[in-house]
Amino acid sequence: MYSHIIVPFAGDESSRKAAGVGADLSRLFDNRLVIVTATPDSGGAEVQALKDRAQAMSDERVDVWIEPNNKPVDAIATTVKYRPRALICMFTHARQGVRRAVYGSTAEEVIARVDAPVVLLGPKFTGGEGTDIRQIVVAIDESATSQSAIPLAALWARELQLPCTLLRVDQVGDSGRRTPDLQMMAALLEKASPRVEVVIDDHKDPAAGILDRCTASSRSMVVMATHDDLGRASAGIEVMKVVERAEVPVLVERVGAKRPAPLSA
Repeated sequence: MYSHIIVPFAGDESSRKAAGVGADLSRLFDNRLVIVTATPDSGGAEVQALKDRAQAMSDERVDVWIEPNNKPVDAIATTVKYRPRALICMFTHARQGVRRAVYGSTAEEVIARVDAPVVLLGPKFTGGEGTDIRQIVVAIDESATSQSAIPLAALWARELQLPCTLLRVDQVGDSGRRTPDLQMMAALLEKASPRVEVVIDDHKDPAAGILDRCTASSRSMVVMATHDDLGRASAGIEVMKVVERAEVPVLVERVGAKRPAPLSA
């Protein structure tokens, strides 16, 4: 379904964890893993040290892409430019509030600028031995933006033959505001997935409503769609709030991204 799995790599433990998940996804989709690293140097010892650390966890299916004199987001964008139909897998601190204003968010920049879906691993992602995804949870609210995640969830469900949960999450008191056609969306998923469950959940905190069903033991992957400017699906479900607290991977689709169709489409 994807030609390459691209993992930003800084040599620290978090990026090593992302590289491990990326390697698992590469084996799952039978494609190549690309480890990309940006460095302020134009060459020399720093570049070689980063390359050595990346290659320490490599095998014959791994490429190492060095981007000297480039910011991480620019390095990722360049890597994707030369590898259409790529999937990005990366760690993020998913900072919120003041921390986000001060430090920024590389993950949100990637989502906004790079035309590729992104698997985000937040600070509470537990990892473990192997990436064992056993179900897809596609989280929506009343917005058309959030519902744009349905086709991406269907692609993964069809490719990996995974059951799907269509999870409609509303803030308490908002469930009657606008009701999406859940039956129609479930029918789209049923064409791809061996089993589809529809769940409607009113919750004071929509992110918590998603996370309650997606603990590490659930072996889930959350699929969400987002605007290209705020890293969020709507006022109801904020993508980065889910990522910040999720113990499982979160696959994010940016609405309006322009890229080639997946290989199995």
